[in-house]
Amino acid sequence: MTADDCARIIMDAAIARRRFVITSFRGRAMRWLKLLAPGLIDRLAASAIRRRC
Repeated sequence: MTADDCARIIMDAAIARRRFVITSFRGRAMRWLKLLAPGLIDRLAASAIRRRC
C-alpha cells in the first residue's frame, strides 16, 4: 500500500469519526475469520509472535 492510499484511508476514517481502522486486507480478513474460528487465529498470532522473538 502506498503512503497516499494509507493517508486517504486514515483521513476517510477521521472524517467518519471512526476510532478503529484496519488498513490491510490481511488484517480485515483475520478480523472476520476470528468470528468463525477464534482459536485458530489465536494460535496463528501466538505462532507469529514466537517466530519474531
